[in-house]
Amino acid sequence: ISPNAFLHAAERFGMMQEIDFWVINHALMALRETRDSPRPIALTINISAQTLEKGGVTEYVTARIVEYNVNPAALVLEITESHSINDLENAQRQLAALRSLGCRIAVDDFGTGFSTFAYLKQIEADILKIDGSLIQGLPDDNLDRTIISSLTAIAAAASKITVAECVEDTATLMSLHACGVDMAQGYIVGMPRLHLPKSLPTFEPKSAEERSRDSAIEGISLAS
Repeated sequence: ISPNAFLHAAERFGMMQEIDFWVINHALMALRETRDSPRPIALTINISAQTLEKGGVTEYVTARIVEYNVNPAALVLEITESHSINDLENAQRQLAALRSLGCRIAVDDFGTGFSTFAYLKQIEADILKIDGSLIQGLPDDNLDRTIISSLTAIAAAASKITVAECVEDTATLMSLHACGVDMAQGYIVGMPRLHLPKSLPTFEPKSAEERSRDSAIEGISLAS
């Protein structure tokens, strides 16, 4: 069942925290199976505004990290910019507690709403995910390139990592590299999968020059 078929009803009836907690539990259970991987694996989990407002997410995440004995740095909790957080002070406290635990915080849909720049000051985030609607015009749309370059410059000034969403071809990947975007997410990088791999192949570290030359092709990190 597609999430679009039930998430609106879940929000309406106040059930989002139950769903979020279920996802967190199963995500950390999956991360436990990858602890011995020679390459680090991280998972990004969407957290609803409703869950943040209800509270208790920090305690729940802490308990699951202890239960499954996973590295909290392998967990990225993602909040959507377009969602309205009524109790911002409470959300700030919980997100700060999660960051102090070692988790990372990402802001989704960055660049699409009027609250874009307010979020940089209100929410202590580590990662800003540039909305896919701004990516679709690349590499042909000069306005989209200008917007993305501006967002990347603002993020860099705030010491945030940028991730471009919906990257589906090499030409778009190369344009994002030219715009200064740090990382990419999309079919050109990897297709969705049902299960995490228990291990990934090892790799030899490359020099800064080799990383700069190869990163756009590999599609994992766009900045050297």
